[in-house]
Amino acid sequence: MPGNPEHFAQFSIELQTAIAVVKKAAEVIGQTTIIGTEQEKTGGTNDFVTAWDTIGQQVITDELNKKS
Repeated sequence: MPGNPEHFAQFSIELQTAIAVVKKAAEVIGQTTIIGTEQEKTGGTNDFVTAWDTIGQQVITDELNKKS
């Protein structure tokens, strides 16, 4: 079998961890989307959308900083 079994095992652990994080994020996103939508219906601000805008800007900034 080509490749290093230890590398494969490490990759497998990292992949499983990433999948778990994405699943949890999806769950949280689903809950906060419902809450944010309810806030909008009552005339409030959707804090969820604001938070994601902030996170998106930070990710873009971080990526640009890595390349410079």
